[in-house]
Amino acid sequence: MRSHYKVVVLGAKQCGKTSILDQVINGSKRKFNTNYEPTIEDIFGAVVETDRQTKEKIYFFDFSGMSAPLNIDAIKTYLSYADAFVLIYAINDKNSYLIVDHIKKAIDRHKDRDKRDMPIVTIGTKVDRFREREVDFDESQGWAQREKTRLFEVTATERKSLIEPFVYLASKLNPPQNKTTFPQLHRKSKTGNILSLEL
Repeated sequence: MRSHYKVVVLGAKQCGKTSILDQVINGSKRKFNTNYEPTIEDIFGAVVETDRQTKEKIYFFDFSGMSAPLNIDAIKTYLSYADAFVLIYAINDKNSYLIVDHIKKAIDRHKDRDKRDMPIVTIGTKVDRFREREVDFDESQGWAQREKTRLFEVTATERKSLIEPFVYLASKLNPPQNKTTFPQLHRKSKTGNILSLEL
C-alpha cells in the first residue's frame, strides 16, 4: 500500500490550473483574481476519498503554464516521478486545448513501459463562459476517446463540479485488487493448526 501519490498538473498559461486546485482542495471562498499571477511551482496536498470510500493521500504538483514548442526535458522529468497527470485547458481558449494535445502526445511518446497504464485525467475548465466557447464539446470528447483519457468539463467557481474528476483520479491511482481465479488452499499441519495460503 502506497503512503502517497504524486500527480503532475499541466496546461497552458492562464487556463485555470491553480484556481481549480485551490478551490477543490482548500474550498477557497476568495474572489477569483482577474489579474494574472503566473505560477512557478506550487504543491497542494490532499486526502481524496475514492469511489470505494478508501482515502488516498495525493500531492498535486502545479507547474508554470506551458507553451509550444514544449519543453520535452521538463516532460521527461515529470514522468520520472509522476504517478498520474491532470491536463487542464480552458474551453474558451482553443490554443490551451492544442497545448494539452501536445502535452498528452509527449507523455505517451516518452513514458516508460512500467507507466503505460498511468492515469491521465483531462479537465476542460471555464464552462461558465460557454458563450465564449472555442473548443467544441463533441470534438474534445472524441479526442479524449482517441487519447484514452477521461475528460471532465468544470468551472472553478463551482466546487461541486470539481469533485468528480479528483475522486475518479484517486480511484484510478489505487484500483481494487484483482481477485485471483485460484481458490484459497488450506493445509493442516501436524499440530492441527490450519495454514492459509493465498495465491
